[in-house]
Amino acid sequence: MPNQLLFVDDEDDLELLIRQLFRRQVKNNEITLTFAQNGQEALNIIDNNPEIEVVFSDINMPEMDGLTMLEILCENNKILQTVIMSAYGDMQNIRTAMNRGAFDFLTKPINFEDLNATLNKSLKYVNKLKEGLEAQKKALELDVHNKFMRNVFGRYMTDDVVNNLLDSPEGLDLGGKKQTVTIMMSDLRGFTSLSERYSADEIISHLNSYLEAMINVIMSHQGTIIEIIGDGIFVVFGAPVYYSDHAYRAMSCAIDMQISVKAFNEKNAINSFPNVEMGIGLNTGEVVVGNIGSLKRAKYGVVGSHVNLAARIESFTVGNQIFISADTYNQVKDSAVVKSSSTVQLKGIKDSVTIYEISGLKNNPNKHIPENNQTLTKLSKSLPILFSVIEDKNISEPIHHGEISKLSEKSAEITSSKTIPPLSNVKIRFNTPENSINNIELYGKVLSSQENDPATLMIKFTSVPPEAAQFLSNYVSSHSQS
Repeated sequence: MPNQLLFVDDEDDLELLIRQLFRRQVKNNEITLTFAQNGQEALNIIDNNPEIEVVFSDINMPEMDGLTMLEILCENNKILQTVIMSAYGDMQNIRTAMNRGAFDFLTKPINFEDLNATLNKSLKYVNKLKEGLEAQKKALELDVHNKFMRNVFGRYMTDDVVNNLLDSPEGLDLGGKKQTVTIMMSDLRGFTSLSERYSADEIISHLNSYLEAMINVIMSHQGTIIEIIGDGIFVVFGAPVYYSDHAYRAMSCAIDMQISVKAFNEKNAINSFPNVEMGIGLNTGEVVVGNIGSLKRAKYGVVGSHVNLAARIESFTVGNQIFISADTYNQVKDSAVVKSSSTVQLKGIKDSVTIYEISGLKNNPNKHIPENNQTLTKLSKSLPILFSVIEDKNISEPIHHGEISKLSEKSAEITSSKTIPPLSNVKIRFNTPENSINNIELYGKVLSSQENDPATLMIKFTSVPPEAAQFLSNYVSSHSQS
């Protein structure tokens, strides 16, 4: 792009002289020339053409003199440079011109070599000013952008992860790549039912405190929080910053989260808030990771069948449990304490899947999930119930009859003619003469069945309304077998 010059002078022969002097540069498209008869006309031209870089101006002109124009230009334009050209080269004019911001002062008659040298110096200065302002602008934009990104991502990602996104030119581009990672899904058990017993402010405050505790643990293990949905947390280990031990980090993090839940409950027991319990599922596999969305709205995301598998595995857990897939187990088996394993059938997956319950890390007594076992009270009079199996959130028919023969606050032993596979979800209703209690619904999960009696089921309650909890407590008090 040619450099744009403006000459301001009311002498009739100046334009012809300047065009003659710069004819080669104009022909080669190195510069463009514009002319004005006075300071006011020059200001109008500059207002309409902000690309003008250097102004050469006389002092004495009608309407507005060159020194007045110079003062206005220096106030309004930090890039454009003005050179005063005048036959009145006395010290007073020179000092006034320089004090008002002139780049240089040339005396008439014009010496072409001086004019050309001054032009070259002024253009170099203009370019440096432009580069400085552009760098300033980019630095400001980058600072604003980085602050925004840190505000958005910094809440759910470690500083290392955020720095990786900001330092990589392609880090925030839309698009993704395939990468093997470990996915974590966690969810609270029975938290939704608390909303019926506490105010909205109490529920949100309690939930936020829980999430803050979990987020601190996750970030200490370099996990990237993809999503928080209600009381559920979706985390990935090994992206966008890759760690070869992502499976171990995920398992260690899951154990620390369960340990933190115990500390969280102890802290909240002071306010008589009921304990919360969390289930966690882990799965390792190749997924697509990257920035998903549009230029206006995007987020870092993870997509693939292994994400769905992690969610399915988590759905089999009850409170205070960690289940991991076989792929994750193969990565951590030398470090994991395995409490049990189960073979389950997942919807949409042809072959059965083996999952492992993890209770801690080998050779580390501080990395073990606290036990929440409760002693079952044997009942002198069994409590009749009706129950149905829940399959993929749908209640199956028919309704089965059963009896609770042993009971605690959070679990029960049920006998029934119906055999239910372990890890099945069930909906339970009481079947007593007390009709007022029979419409209350409880939810639970089948933990196991006895080998010699598959119709005897161990149930862990996952949701118990307050009225049902009170009824069960009263029933145990009245019918415990001494």
